[in-house]
Parts: sequence; structure tokens; C-alpha cells
Amino acid sequence: SPSAATRTRLDKQKPHNKMSIRVGINGFGRIGRLVMRAAQTNPNISIVGVNDPFIPVDYMRYMLKYDTVHGRFPNTVEVAGDSIAVGGDKDTLG
Repeated sequence: SPSAATRTRLDKQKPHNKMSIRVGINGFGRIGRLVMRAAQTNPNISIVGVNDPFIPVDYMRYMLKYDTVHGRFPNTVEVAGDSIAVGGDKDTLG
């Protein structure tokens, strides 16, 4: 089981309709970050969690915010203690 510092769970999900797709991202490498970016632009997709046992949350934030290929992430990405906020949605680690 991954440690608290490597798992995220969505506490406050962005509003979604009955037909929205709830997505969990397992791994926050190149593909995981691209899925996160794509999900932020689609109101029918709700990210419910991110899991990567090898990446600290501060580095997850940095890699999402400053991608050398895809440019800066257009939404806000903030870390505070054991939580991360992506585009205003708060994810709690744990």
C-alpha cells in the first residue's frame, strides 16, 4: 500500500453531471500528467485520485506546472501540507 505522501484522493470534486467519468490516475509520469491536463479541459471527466509511490507531492506539483514539452499548466497547482489543489480542486493525500 502506498504511503500517505504518494497517494492523493479528491475531497472536493469539480461539479459533474450524472454521466461524468470518474478517473483515477495510477502513476504521475508523462502519461499521467497528460491525462490530468486533458481532464482539466473536459467537464465530463472528474479526477478522483492520483497514485504514484515514487514521486513526492512537491515534485508532482512541479512536473505538472512546468512541463518542458507541453509548456506551463494553465490552471493553478498549489501544495499545502498534505494537500494539493489543481485548478482550485483540493486533493488530500492519504
